[in-house]
Amino acid sequence: MNFLKYALFWVSAAACLAQPVISNGGIVNAASWAPAGLPNSSIAQGSIFIIAGTNLGPTTLTLAPAKFPLPTTVANVSVNVNMASTNTAAILFWVRNDYIAALLPSTVPVGTGTVTVTYNGQTSNAAPITVVANSIGIFAIGQNGQGPGVITDGAKPQTSVKTELVTQTNSAKAGDTLVAWVTGVGAVPWDETEAPPSTPLNLQSKLNASVYVGTTKVTPTYAGPSGCCEGEGQVQFVVPSGISGCYVPITIVVGSQVSNTVTTAIDASGKTCSDQFGFSSEELTKIQNGGTLRTGVLDLNKTQESFAGQSITNVSAFGTFQSYTAANFTASAGQFPTLNTCVVNPFTASTGIVTPGFFTGLDAGSSIALTGPNGDATLTPITDEKGFYTADLAPTFLDANTGSFVFSGTGGADVGAFTATLPAAPPLTWTNETSIGTNGVVRSQGVQITWSGGDPTGFVEIEGFSQSDAGNGANFLCIAKNSLGQFTVPSWVTGSLPASSTSVSGGQITVLGTSKFASFTATGIDAGFVFESSGASSAVTFQ
Repeated sequence: MNFLKYALFWVSAAACLAQPVISNGGIVNAASWAPAGLPNSSIAQGSIFIIAGTNLGPTTLTLAPAKFPLPTTVANVSVNVNMASTNTAAILFWVRNDYIAALLPSTVPVGTGTVTVTYNGQTSNAAPITVVANSIGIFAIGQNGQGPGVITDGAKPQTSVKTELVTQTNSAKAGDTLVAWVTGVGAVPWDETEAPPSTPLNLQSKLNASVYVGTTKVTPTYAGPSGCCEGEGQVQFVVPSGISGCYVPITIVVGSQVSNTVTTAIDASGKTCSDQFGFSSEELTKIQNGGTLRTGVLDLNKTQESFAGQSITNVSAFGTFQSYTAANFTASAGQFPTLNTCVVNPFTASTGIVTPGFFTGLDAGSSIALTGPNGDATLTPITDEKGFYTADLAPTFLDANTGSFVFSGTGGADVGAFTATLPAAPPLTWTNETSIGTNGVVRSQGVQITWSGGDPTGFVEIEGFSQSDAGNGANFLCIAKNSLGQFTVPSWVTGSLPASSTSVSGGQITVLGTSKFASFTATGIDAGFVFESSGASSAVTFQ
């Protein structure tokens, strides 16, 4: 007997019959990807959800047949939802060994239950699920719940045709009707294995949803299912006046439920937008016409951090050189939001803040020299992170209100020699830091931030995060004019965060005054920016 032959047979058979495993926290809304523990992490009746794990199906992605009725079994994979001893088969869109995309039938009752995956006769662990009446997630171009959203112009309610995508070169303007493509608007009164009816089902009177365009509240004209695809919904709204930018945040609120935040482009021209933080309409047009956009960013940062009765001063310099394709730049979540607005992004305990790699790093040389009124320094490359440079600076390096900081590089394989000069900016003081650190933030009420100093022609970055005991959480970033002296972080922003953990580093707010961007040039990049930030960071409990 050939024992090796039979040993290999049984090893192969065991691999094929390995039990499926659903990851801890591996059930998320397919649009928002909000991790377990966040206020918007529940799954709505009639919505599309993702199951993450191992051995969930075949190694290659297998799509359900593109016809009705939609199946509950694909490639020997099925999904069961158990709620109060009632079992319902989920409708499947596609399956793979690590992910499954499925629709939660509208007939599944609200409450808590479990989900199991069966593949080739092997059934997974029972993963917890909380089913609610509605929990809207907005689809993002990057398919990760953040960054530019799947926002189109002018579709009629429940039409099956998605019209043009709003992008930096096809922006919306005030008065336009836009469609946010979503999942989680709620249950529908038909069999979701069959084609949806053509008659619109406007649930707005039931949902009483609000759309925040930046921080402006708008009542949608339609919120309900689409005629395109089972599980997908539309939230239609009219663009308000008085706001423009390449990255205007869009958020949908239903009661206390807050969706993920995506961005869209709004400009009076209705064509190519203008990015107030650097990129010209010509540069954006170039990349959308099939070119690449190569950028260089140099910045200086000083933050006074206060935690557990201790105060630490961190002073650093950073350099980032990147190249984007048109598709990657369109999907990238890495840009600042429009002035006087906020974005919210989730993170998980295992991977940190979700920041997809939509760019390619550029070699700008073996080092970058930095000189200033209070000394010199050298930025060196970060190991295994092409295009990233950093230096730790002396605590007093940025303590200069006059003079200039000068970055200079001899260039590398991708970027030529350059010199970037930045005038010194006055420091910013977060004036109500102590009271917020002492009293915390009531998430349902938002929080007002006040400051003094800083570059009067610059802006203020207000960043914060809160994480649950499990380590999952969300962070927010608001950008405000420095000259305002104050900014109120809206309640729907703080309401997107979980209550701060008492067992891990639960919450934090950082307030930075950022100088007006200066520009620099070099062969190999299309746009170069340099700026300085200074401010404070404190531990804050979000209640």
